Parts: sequence; structure tokens; C-alpha cells
Amino acid sequence: MKKTGLFILCMMSLVLTSCSTSTVAATPTEPSGTIRKVEGQTLILSHPEFYWTLTLPQDWVISHDTGFEIEANNVGETAFMHLLSQTWLTKDRKPNTRAYVDYWKNSTYGDIFPIFAEGTLVSETEVRPDKFGGPYLRYEFDDSKKGIHYLQIYGSSGGPNSLAVTAWAKNTDYPNVQAVLEAVLNSVELLPEK
Repeated sequence: MKKTGLFILCMMSLVLTSCSTSTVAATPTEPSGTIRKVEGQTLILSHPEFYWTLTLPQDWVISHDTGFEIEANNVGETAFMHLLSQTWLTKDRKPNTRAYVDYWKNSTYGDIFPIFAEGTLVSETEVRPDKFGGPYLRYEFDDSKKGIHYLQIYGSSGGPNSLAVTAWAKNTDYPNVQAVLEAVLNSVELLPEK
């Protein structure tokens, strides 16, 4: 049953991706439409229909890829990442990152911020004003109950998409993987609509 559900989800993602009217500059390398390109020790991921790019260490395992949602982890399963990209109708577009964060705080399901993270807010910082759609908002959360440390980047440019990227590790593993998690978050970028 799980394989059937996964197959249906993959097929739906493929149909949705192929129904778009955007021009694709590069050829997708995955059924989800995600483009994967290895450069040295890095794996560059991007999606021409969901307007994002990010870089992972080459040896990371991608466990879930629908194009608008990616999950990955390092080989030792001590560092994890989740990307969510949402595309919007013109009338629903979020004009900036703060509006996108407010969307999660005022969801129809109530305040579900932070999405894909839990715990006590450690910090909130505006970062990367030079990037398309910047500045982005970077958050850090500590979930002492589960012993997990979360880092997040939220971005929205007023364009066709917004994204939330979460990276995390157990508190005991965090000092050993912090630099890698930071590098993943620092590589995230919204792309302009073509």
C-alpha cells in the first residue's frame, strides 16, 4: 500500500510539473523536475518550476523529492534538511519574507509557526539582503524536550513563490554538524520567475 501511494504521489508531481507553462532553461534530472548537478564535493539542487536553488554536500542522501518539497540527510543520519517551496496565485503572493512568516503565524489552522520545527526561539535575524527576495529571515530554535536544535530560513520575494528551509540535528550532534547545516541554509536562494 505504501509503494502504491508513493507511486501515485510521484505521478501527480510529474503531471503537475509537466503541466506548467514556464520555459525550462535546464533539463530536469529527476521525475519531480528537480535539477541535480554535482560540482566537486557539492550537489546543487534547483527547480525551474518552483523557483529555488540550494547546495548540499555531495554525499547527502535525498530521501524525498516532489520538487516543491525536498528532504535530505547526511550519510551518518546526524544532520537533516527539509525544504518547502510554495507557489502562489498572483493575488495570494506574499510581498516579503515577514509576510510569509505571518502567513504561518495566522494560518487557518492557527499559529503553526515555526513550520517543521519546535522549541524555544533562540534567535531571529535578517540575513542575505543581497540575494533575490532578500532579506530572508533566519531562525534558531532549541527543543530541549526532544533534544533537537533547529535552524531555519524563510524567504519570499513578492514573486511566484515562498520557501521555508529547516535544518536540524540532535543537541549532542549539533556541534559536529553545525557548519554543514549553516552552509546548507546559506546556500538557499529564491529564483526569479521566468
